[in-house]
Amino acid sequence: MFVANLDHLVLTVRDVQATVQFYTQVLGMQARTFGAGRQALHFGTQKINLHQADKPIDHNVRHATPGSADLCFLITIPLARMQQRLTDHQVTVIEGPVVRTGSQGDIRSLYFYDPDENLIEVSEPVPGTVFEPKDSPQNLSFHRLYQERLQQWLDNPGRPVLLLVSDTVVFLHHGQRKQLSLRPPSYHAFKAEVHAQAAECMQGAPMQDFSAALERGARMEIEDLHSAVYPWWSELSEDEQKRCAICVTTPHQPRDGRLSLLYLERLSGRKTGVGASLDDGLVVLEMDCDEHTALLGLARHYLDQEIGELFFGDRFRMQRDVMAAAAGAILDELFLL
Repeated sequence: MFVANLDHLVLTVRDVQATVQFYTQVLGMQARTFGAGRQALHFGTQKINLHQADKPIDHNVRHATPGSADLCFLITIPLARMQQRLTDHQVTVIEGPVVRTGSQGDIRSLYFYDPDENLIEVSEPVPGTVFEPKDSPQNLSFHRLYQERLQQWLDNPGRPVLLLVSDTVVFLHHGQRKQLSLRPPSYHAFKAEVHAQAAECMQGAPMQDFSAALERGARMEIEDLHSAVYPWWSELSEDEQKRCAICVTTPHQPRDGRLSLLYLERLSGRKTGVGASLDDGLVVLEMDCDEHTALLGLARHYLDQEIGELFFGDRFRMQRDVMAAAAGAILDELFLL
């Protein structure tokens, strides 16, 4: 497979400003200007470029027509909250909630139209559903039960939740949600400055001592995280701090000594390990995901611990490969040891 992700798509619209207003106010996308004053709608790591129908931009486009698109977006809030948001903005839901088949598994969706009558679908993943064989009644029963238990945890974790998703921290407690942005513009300006200096060295300029700059960057990142997290954390009782579920997402395998993990380990007194072997309430998801997926990762973490305790008397057993204990003798046999 040579294609990895969708970078952007183009919508042909009758009124760019009406489209920008709809997608920013209703769906929370961010409008940005690029090129010669063109408008784009950014969300996650993708964007939608807008092309006004009566002002052709790319002569290679042959059949650009307003209202011909059918788009599906995964959302970061529960579908019920999105449905209320649509009602608040007087957007008519034409179908849903209904279960559909998404790219990674089942999704629960709402359908409505945008200003050009493009068909828009907003969806949340159905917990526990992935593309895998589920033919036997026993397998179907297990997945159904597992899915129900995941949904129960998502509906009521029964503990405080702290999510660190990209440059955003989300706090969930007593049915309340709080969100703060991390890494202010000064940090990004600092990072660009260091990258520029590194590029000069890579192109043959004299090597520089980056120690002071790295210490300054570490202080900026940690103090920013501390100012966002610690006030919320300090309001929790000692028992709530012990029971708080924490999840950190990272788009790739985290480097040893990742600052956010060092901070959260010191804050919570917990440790992360290889894979999930030591992740006890401090869970690292090596994937670029949204708030809902991070919550789902936490739900699986706690449900797997319940299953491990029930079947093996060891709540960490499901965080190791359950067949690993039998693997030693088999490998010895295969390699004649």
